[in-house]
Amino acid sequence: MKKLIVLVLALALALTMTSLAFAAPAGGGETTLRITISPRAGPTGTAITVTGTGAHPDKPVTVSFVVSGEDWGPPLATTDVTPNADGTFEVIITVPEGTADGTYAVRASQTNPLTGNIFHYWWNSFVVGAAPMPPTGGEMPQSARGTAIIGLVLLAWLLGASLGQLVRE
Repeated sequence: MKKLIVLVLALALALTMTSLAFAAPAGGGETTLRITISPRAGPTGTAITVTGTGAHPDKPVTVSFVVSGEDWGPPLATTDVTPNADGTFEVIITVPEGTADGTYAVRASQTNPLTGNIFHYWWNSFVVGAAPMPPTGGEMPQSARGTAIIGLVLLAWLLGASLGQLVRE
């Protein structure tokens, strides 16, 4: 039983530390990933320049051409880029041949490599053909700091439960 308690405590501590590691870049402060795209419309084969700011400098950014900024299905095209030390980046992604006319999105996201969870993203609309231009933007308001707080609360609860169990034994 004691081994199980120690294992659970170690796991809770590891999850908390992972959350804290992604809360802010090494230089301090929070990051807010944002992108701009140019052009905002074009036919298939269009090269879209994606310029970004606010990325964690030590985590790759995945830039994808997708059906919708909020749809997490498979991308139509994707590329990865490593941000500069100041969190900026620039990359080109191409509208795939055979893409039907309509409104799509160019999305940039960063993922926690240990958990696979996306910790922030931003998207802009791109129009293929003659479709109308919809509003732009989208952000997952998930805070790594919030995840860390939940981890600390869980850790405190587990410590309390474990100490109570040890006292009873």
